[in-house]
Amino acid sequence: MNAFGAGQTSGAGASTAPMAPRAEGGGSSLMMFVRQLHEGRIGSLDIRWAVDVAAVAMIILTATGIFLSIRTLAAGRRRKQKRMTPAPETT
Repeated sequence: MNAFGAGQTSGAGASTAPMAPRAEGGGSSLMMFVRQLHEGRIGSLDIRWAVDVAAVAMIILTATGIFLSIRTLAAGRRRKQKRMTPAPETT
């Protein structure tokens, strides 16, 4: 046991800093809000569906961002190659 009365774990990734005491069922209102969001609820309102919708939206935004980045980089590469090739001479 450490100075705060909480046991420390040993092994890979274990912290040597003392753990703060945990209040049973209490804590700051911000921590309670974050925990409720993690569990998929706010107060008594079940928002698991909203969490799922947000996850799907983030996946779609990520995929479209990657797609647009690839298109932009490819267009820039083509533009650069076009500038590098000499124009044909006409006589």
